[in-house]
Amino acid sequence: MASLSALPTELLSQITRHLVTPKYGFEDNGICSLRLTCRALCLKTQYEFGKAAFSTLRLDLHAKPLQLLLNISKRPAFGEGVKQLVFAQLGDERIAFPSVEDDELDTLKEQVLFMLSRVFTEALPGLPNLQEVVIITPFAARFRRYDVIQGSSFMDTSVWKEDYDVTVNVLHMLIAQAVGGAGIRTMRTRRFRHYTAASLVPMGSHRAPR
Repeated sequence: MASLSALPTELLSQITRHLVTPKYGFEDNGICSLRLTCRALCLKTQYEFGKAAFSTLRLDLHAKPLQLLLNISKRPAFGEGVKQLVFAQLGDERIAFPSVEDDELDTLKEQVLFMLSRVFTEALPGLPNLQEVVIITPFAARFRRYDVIQGSSFMDTSVWKEDYDVTVNVLHMLIAQAVGGAGIRTMRTRRFRHYTAASLVPMGSHRAPR
């Protein structure tokens, strides 16, 4: 009798779709358990896994979520599964931004906008099935730049230098510019006016916020 891993990829795709149920979504981990069985099953189910795990990405503008977005966009099996991006950030935590020596990007605002524009411009072409970007408002990503000064006792001291807040309108502008450059034509952007803790589902769930 042939093993499960020997089945054609098309048949395995049909099987894995039943491991992600509308009731429990991706959190039931059925497809993850299957992928951990062996390397062959992991490879053959990567596109179905991408659809289940990454159809909706919930992000803020901290470094790790943005890097995760870039990593997903660089893997076709995962990037093709992304249909919706949801951005939410209340601005209750400052995002540390290192000082950058650049004559053309003198202010923190210029550096932050350049960084975000680069991330979105690089990531969106790798999300060919992206249909919607949702920004949950009120939105504010508060960046703060520090200078590190070495004291006489050889202990470094961080000195606040400059603040810059990315508002919902700024984020909308950056995304719109990246969408135009990526050639995505059918995508729409919308905003939720009210933010509640229930609006967000942990990263990896395929269910949209209600």
